[in-house]
Amino acid sequence: LLAKIPGLKVIARTSSFAFRGKEQDITKIAEALRVRTILEGSVRRAGNRLRLTAQLINAADGTHLWSERYDRDMADVFAVQDEIGQAISEALKVRLAPRTQTVNIEAYQNYLKGQHYRMRFTPESLEKAKKCFEQALAIDPNYGSAYSGLAGYYYALAVFGIKPTVDVAPLAKSAAEKALAIDPANSEAHSVLGTIAAIRDYDWKATEAHFRQAMAAEPVPPRVRVQYAIYYLLPLRRFTEAMGQSRLALEIDPLSTLDHFGMAWSIFSARQYRETIEYARRALEIDVNQHLIWLVMGFAQLRAGSIQEAITSLKRAVELAPWYNLAVGSLAAAYYEAGDHERSREWARKVADSHRHTLGAAIYYATTGEMDAMFEALDLAYRHRDKVLLDIQSLPFFDPYRTAPRYQRLLQRMNLA
Repeated sequence: LLAKIPGLKVIARTSSFAFRGKEQDITKIAEALRVRTILEGSVRRAGNRLRLTAQLINAADGTHLWSERYDRDMADVFAVQDEIGQAISEALKVRLAPRTQTVNIEAYQNYLKGQHYRMRFTPESLEKAKKCFEQALAIDPNYGSAYSGLAGYYYALAVFGIKPTVDVAPLAKSAAEKALAIDPANSEAHSVLGTIAAIRDYDWKATEAHFRQAMAAEPVPPRVRVQYAIYYLLPLRRFTEAMGQSRLALEIDPLSTLDHFGMAWSIFSARQYRETIEYARRALEIDVNQHLIWLVMGFAQLRAGSIQEAITSLKRAVELAPWYNLAVGSLAAAYYEAGDHERSREWARKVADSHRHTLGAAIYYATTGEMDAMFEALDLAYRHRDKVLLDIQSLPFFDPYRTAPRYQRLLQRMNLA
């Protein structure tokens, strides 16, 4: 609600909730989030009764600008939310935009749980997310955000190589369209449709149109900015704009590892390898278990000539996400460049045993110089609509083959020639 106030910057939930339940100095939290004011509080529940406390704190000196306690029935929870928001807005001497949609509290709780699990990006957490979104819809079949969350679940299965894009894209599109039928301004649903238009259809006009609609929201959700950068700007080699969108996302969500990956991937795509390594190291200080950050750092280390460091980073990516064959194939390529051909073939066999992320195999064959095998893998990646194929023009592994007719035909099929 506060994010709707003109001129007020409100940090996104993924960053602010990183401090939930932790005893930390308010000033340090404010410094980490780059804010002047902190809202903190608690919710306690006894049967159908809620007790909410909230206080607004000036981070500079720790003084309370406002505080209040609310005792309410569960049925009134959204009214209480509006009341608290209105009180805070008055304390800030700004006007709060009116609430537009009432949601069942139990459905809302399931939706929040679903978003939490979805952003962990593992097969297990994504399945939990799906169940949460489906439970929300069982309670409230007209809950548009739960449909867009479900669309995001299917999209995540595709982009992380857990299931083929061709299998899950129709399910993602259907869920997103249901969300938009209920709420035509649903940003997440528009961004999912934009992603599908890019990965499955290579329709760049439709991709841009959907993302423009997604970014018409005020404020623009940080995740939408990052998806716009990854699925539209980077495939078209608009690196500076992609970095700019990631930077804007991080202003609102400075502790989001997904947003940091968007920035790191943009820097890597622009072939600034040393800068990518430095940025990735800082991002890992926020979450050392984010396999995407380890992957992009390994890529950059490999291109910067730090092969042993690249092997270490890519091994860590594989350990954290053994299903992600892009990391497996890249590790096989790194071992080949290190001269350890036996271990390289061992990891390459693991890629060959799975068709889920065929670009990993293409990277391995590009590194070993097996051109026919590489183009067969790229053709398979095209048929499966491998997400990473969008970045083929920026991936340096394919530089020796860019003048080949088969490479040019691939770009034409992707409308990237």
